[in-house]
Amino acid sequence: MIADLRWRAGAVGAVMVLLALCGQPSGVSAKEAAADPILYGGAADMSKQLPPDLVKTPDLVKTLPQGGKSGSLGSAQAGDVPDSAVEGASDWAKSDIKRAIALGLTTDKALGSFQEPITRQHFAGLMVKWMEAITGKKAQPISPSPFKDTNDSDVLKAYGLSVVRGVSDDTFAPSAKVTRQEMSVMIERAFHLTGRFPTSSVQVEPFADAQDVAEWAVGAVTYTASAGIVNGVGDGRFDPLGSATREQAIVIVKRAYEAVETTP
Repeated sequence: MIADLRWRAGAVGAVMVLLALCGQPSGVSAKEAAADPILYGGAADMSKQLPPDLVKTPDLVKTLPQGGKSGSLGSAQAGDVPDSAVEGASDWAKSDIKRAIALGLTTDKALGSFQEPITRQHFAGLMVKWMEAITGKKAQPISPSPFKDTNDSDVLKAYGLSVVRGVSDDTFAPSAKVTRQEMSVMIERAFHLTGRFPTSSVQVEPFADAQDVAEWAVGAVTYTASAGIVNGVGDGRFDPLGSATREQAIVIVKRAYEAVETTP
């Protein structure tokens, strides 16, 4: 199982290298490609099979330290975070959110209103914090913004890191909800960008709704579920098109951090 998952991760990594060489397909918007990967598929242009959040610029990885422990945040304690910081969160999530705050994995924009769905903008901010924690390097927003609908610094940092892309060449859709399969893809993508991978350790049975997972997300969903990062929703389902609440997203990013930090 672990060997198969590592093969999947490696395969996705190979696809990403090809994407970096091929670039964005001409005449097809990222949104169209994501909506119908079969229609826009084909060995001649693999980038048309993938959503915008799996397309990256070719030179980012060269700027990030590969492997190694970040080490600087490991001693942070959830007990140092006041209860007021997690007011309104579900009881099951409070300790994890406190831990995430102590580790520097959250943003002010994502904290509070914990039952609301996480947006693309807010999840981008969480992924920036994850990348900074793992690499030990502060992200900088790109300028000027390539998007007509946002100048948010977190979005521009995440875009500069190649963790996220727009839904089209000039649109980011910052207020749109992030789906569970999109979160899985972005998290696995962050593993590739940093060269840090958790050891998959959970035996996962095929999800009952596996047929609903987009082709471009199958590897990421399998990998993150087996690593215990993005779990199912119950009844054997993954709910790939479902959204996640803010508290769920924060807990997922915290799990991704700890999964990497505990891997030799």
